[in-house]
Formats: sequence, C-alpha cells, structure tokens
Amino acid sequence: VYCLLSTVYCLLSTIQLTMDYLTADSLQYLTADYLLVGAGASGMAFLDELVNNSELTVVVVDRRAQPGGHWNDAYDFVRLHQPAAFYGVNSRVLGAGGADLASKAQILVYYELVMKDLIATGQVTWLPLTDYKGNGHLVSLVQEGLEYKVTIKKKVVDATHLLTRVPSTQPPNYSVGEGVHHIPINGLSKITQPWKKYVIIGAGKTGIDAILYLLDLQVNPDQICWIMSNDCWYLNRDNLKKGFDGPDTVKTVLQSNTLEELYKNYEENGHFIRISKDVEPSKMRAATISEAEMTRIRQVKNTIREGRVESISSSQITFKNGVNIPTDLKTLHVDCSASGTIFAPPKQIFSGSTITLQMVRLPAPTYSGTVIAGLEMLWPDEEEKKNEVVQPLDAPHDLPHWFVSFEIHLRNGLKIKQALGFQWIWNRRLGGINISELAGVKMGLLVGAINLVGLGESGKNQMIERLALILKGGEEPKE
Repeated sequence: VYCLLSTVYCLLSTIQLTMDYLTADSLQYLTADYLLVGAGASGMAFLDELVNNSELTVVVVDRRAQPGGHWNDAYDFVRLHQPAAFYGVNSRVLGAGGADLASKAQILVYYELVMKDLIATGQVTWLPLTDYKGNGHLVSLVQEGLEYKVTIKKKVVDATHLLTRVPSTQPPNYSVGEGVHHIPINGLSKITQPWKKYVIIGAGKTGIDAILYLLDLQVNPDQICWIMSNDCWYLNRDNLKKGFDGPDTVKTVLQSNTLEELYKNYEENGHFIRISKDVEPSKMRAATISEAEMTRIRQVKNTIREGRVESISSSQITFKNGVNIPTDLKTLHVDCSASGTIFAPPKQIFSGSTITLQMVRLPAPTYSGTVIAGLEMLWPDEEEKKNEVVQPLDAPHDLPHWFVSFEIHLRNGLKIKQALGFQWIWNRRLGGINISELAGVKMGLLVGAINLVGLGESGKNQMIERLALILKGGEEPKE
C-alpha cells in the first residue's frame, strides 16, 4: 500500500509540474516595432514596403490560416478583376504580370511566397489562426490557453478596416424556404448534376462571374435567369491602359458639366460600360469587365429588374416590392448578393499609436498600403503631415460616389508625388506611373517622362476644379 501511495504521489507531482510548465509557457512574450493585424491585400502591401526598405520588425496576426485575406474565402473560379500589374506587392510580380488576370490559386500561392520571403528577412513573425484582442494581446484559435503578449515599440497597423465580405462568409439577405435548392456562388464549382434553370441573384461582379462561369461550361443562356436589384456602371477593363487620370480622362471630365454628362461622356469615350443602353444604372461600384465579357453577358435575355429579393420558397421568388415570379425544385438558386465593399466609414489613417489602412488611390488597395508605409517611414513621428498627404477614400456605391472618390484620388496623387517623390513612385510596380509591365517599355518611358516633367499636373488640377463644381451642383459654361 505504501509503495502504491508513493507511486500515486509521484505521478500527481509530475502532472502538477507539467501543468505548471505548460501554464507558464502558454503566455509567450514578443517584441516588435509594429503589430500588423490582418494579412490581406492591403496589409501585405504595407508589410512588403516596410520590411524591404528598413530594418523594422513586425508581428503579423490573422484569423485565417494563410495570407491573402478574402481570397481564401472566394469562389474557386474567381480571377483578379484588374491587371496583375497593379496588384500584389512591389517586390514580386503577380502571376504572368502585365494584363494577366491571375486566378485565385495563383494569388494564394503568390501571397504564400511573399510571406515566406518576408519571414526569411528575420524581421517578420507570422502568427496565423490567431486572434487580436487589443492592447498587444493575442490568442491562438487552435491551442487552448496559448496566448501572446506583444510589446509594440511603435504602432498597431489595422488592416481589417477594408474587410471584404463574400457570399460564403455570410448568409443571404433574404429568407430561403425548406427544400429550395440554394447555394452561395462557391458551390457552383461543386455541383454534381445539371439543373433545368439557374437563377443568379446579384448584379455586381460576383453575379457576372457566375454567369460567365456557367457560359464557359456551355450552359445554354436561355437556362440562366439573372435577378438584378440594380443596374450598375462598370469600368471597362480594355481602357485601363489609358489610366484613370491620363489625357483622355482629362478631356472627358472637362467636356462634362453635370453628373449625368460625366457618365454619358465616360461611356462614349470607352471608360465605363453597362449591361443595357435602354436602362439607366443607379449604382457604380467600380467592378471591371471587358467588352468581350459584356458581349457574352448580354446573351442572357431573362433578366429580372424588380429590386431586392425578400424570400424564396419552393414555388416562387418574392421581391420586397411585392412582385412574385415562379420557381421550382428543378431550379438552382445561386447567391451572389453579398455587398463585398460595404466597409466601415473612412477614418483618419494616422492616429496616435494606430495606423488604419484604407484606400488612398482608386481602385488600388495594394498601392494604397504601399503609400501609407512609405509615408510612415518618411515621417514616423509627424502625424499631421502624413494625414495631410492622404485622405482616405470610401468605396463607391451610388452614382456620385465614384467621382467624389475620384476627386480625392486626384488630390492625393499630387500630394503623394510631392511628398515621396517621382523616383519613389517610379520604382514601385503598383504605382501606376511606370506602366512598362502592362504597356511595354516604350509606352512606360513615355508616360514616365510626362509625369517626371509634370505635364499632366495641369490637367489633374483642372479635373479637380471641374469635379468640385459639378459635385456641388454648379455648372460651368459650355466650352
């Protein structure tokens, strides 16, 4: 009995010592110059710029298992909506570069390689599947009791302000009855049987992607029904080589005197595009589409414009305006209705010990992250000067919003060039001035020379003045 009691006592003592050790080791202490919360597109661009141009250290935390932000949650067949030349980080070309529309798989591998390179510098500590609780306190999402306390020598960088929502991460904004065949867009690549009809719910880029995917799979356009709560204006991808604020844009803006004329002239000059010229769009969310894609989209003739869906039952779809249309159990309903760019209202970017990453150039979350990092390194302790250079942009939705943000984009661009210098921008592949990756060396050098000597600045200032007048409701005399 004595031997047994001694054995039990020793065992309990060993267990207690082990528990004491684990408890003591469960709180890990880290020290870094910056704590970056979120490893999505803007956060990775900020991180890449900071680490590759300084000896500063960063702890990076994200609730996801790998970098890339919302790309981890997106549907399998999603592709980049803008040329790869303007996306990613400055230290590495994305995919084939240039005009390539990189796939989800390419983008996720890209960010994995970028993070690997940054960790190899010895300046980055990467903590995936970890939640930030505030005040330097981090908690593991996979190991109970594992926590971190980060001593932050400089600032917290919040890269979650532009959190993008996709259908797979939130429920639809309408009710779905029992027995209804209904999936988020992510489910389209996993269907195992043909359906009599496909109902696509959502008029944004996600809805367009769903339709194009079905057409790629040779689904008959007559079997596709498209529910469009609003008609939208889209950016014409074929014209992106001309830039957002080049000579052609200057001409387009200066020949306009009202908001209606702006949209009309942008369409006539090939910058904007819409589904039907018989329907006036009520939204502009800056989604991009090519002329060829739009031609294919127009093959779908069964478009329903009755506003937002209220509910779907086994026999009918009910809209918020009271209209009903029939459906059945041989129909697959595909949710593409998530408003991915309904972000929190813009806030001051540099505020005390916090940097909140937001867009400062259109439509460029990655270049914006780069610019914010560049300003932080240029003037680490001069908050007012940095905030004077970059005013945050709100994501466009209603018709005036695009041009409100475009005016801020123009003002920011002039100030960024003055603060960081032409050479700094020219050496950043995301900057939009050195377009050699997209348009070739000769065109890149020509555009660079124009920007170097400031030939485009007069036009930008003219656009700023005209847009300010139009958005205030005034009108200049016709030229």
